[in-house]
Amino acid sequence: PAMIAEAWLPLFLLVAGLGLGAACALAIGRLLREEWLEPLHAALAPLARWAPLLALVLALALPAFAPALYGGDGMPRLA
Repeated sequence: PAMIAEAWLPLFLLVAGLGLGAACALAIGRLLREEWLEPLHAALAPLARWAPLLALVLALALPAFAPALYGGDGMPRLA
């Protein structure tokens, strides 16, 4: 379980980062009315639409992996 937990966290960060990046690119492109957005819109729109849901599903599993990631009771030690 510890190896799965260590692999799950980067996957969550990757999915969340891709979705946020796609949403930001779409927002900036629309705000500035840039022409470069048109060829990318077909790829960015579905990614920006589905990535938050996928990140949420992946985030729901993180508390189950917390003991393997942080040890003990699963709560990180701050000091």
